[in-house]
Amino acid sequence: SSERTGTTSGPTGPRTIAALADPVRPLATPTPSLPATVTSADGVEVTVTDTSRILAVDLYGTFAEIVFSLGMGGNVVGRDVASGFEEAEHLPVVTGSSHALNVESILALDPTVVLTDTSIGPPEVFEQLRAAGIPVVFLDPERTLAGVDDHIRAVAAALGVPAAGEELIARTDAEIAEARALAPADGSGPRVAFLYVRGTAGVYLLGGPGSGADAIIEAVGAEDAGTAIGLDRSFTPITSEGMINAAPDVLLVM
Repeated sequence: SSERTGTTSGPTGPRTIAALADPVRPLATPTPSLPATVTSADGVEVTVTDTSRILAVDLYGTFAEIVFSLGMGGNVVGRDVASGFEEAEHLPVVTGSSHALNVESILALDPTVVLTDTSIGPPEVFEQLRAAGIPVVFLDPERTLAGVDDHIRAVAAALGVPAAGEELIARTDAEIAEARALAPADGSGPRVAFLYVRGTAGVYLLGGPGSGADAIIEAVGAEDAGTAIGLDRSFTPITSEGMINAAPDVLLVM
C-alpha cells in the first residue's frame, strides 16, 4: 500500500446517483368555475364546460403533473408514457412506444377536455378530437424555468380554477428559489450532458438549447454540454465524436 501523506482524496471514477423521489403534492381539490373560455396556443378560442374527464398529454408529462398538483388528479382519465409518476401510473396509456397518440384509445376514454402542445402528435389526432366535439387546448411547447408560471396559469385557466393556479405558482416559485439558493453562483459547477435515450426504440439524443434540461442545468450553476459545443437544436443525434467534444463531467439521463 502507498504511504499516507496526510492528505485526503475524494472518490474517483464513475458514480451513479439516482434522482430523489419527487411525489406530487396536490392542493386541496378546487371547484371549477365553468364554462371557461381560453385562447389555445394555435389561436383557436376554446370553451371548456366540463372538467370531469381530463386528458393532459405531452412529450414531457408536464401538463399532467400540473393537473395533479392543482388537486384535480382524480379527474384525469388517461396519460402519456412520460407521465409515469406514482400518482398517475395506474391510468391507461394513450401513446405508443414512439410517443404517438392513438385516437381510438383517447376516444374510448371519453375525455371532456384535452390539454396538450405541439411536442406530441400526430396533428391529425387533435383534428379528429375537435371534430368529435372534444375541447382541445394547446399550450406553449417551450420548456424553461421562466415559463413554469405561464404553464400553470394556462392549465388552471382552461380548467376554470385560476385561484388554485396562483396558489400553485406561489408555492412553485418558492421551491425554485430555495433550490437556486443551493447552487454555486460563480460558474464552478460541472459540465452536464442531458441524454435522451430510449435504447429499444433506437433513440439516442444529446440535449442542447431549448431542450428544457438546459434551463435546469444552468439554473443549478452548471454548464449545459450541448449548448457549450454549439448545438443549435434542442436535441441532436449522439455520435462518438460529439460526446468526446462535449466532454461532460456528468451524464443526466432519464
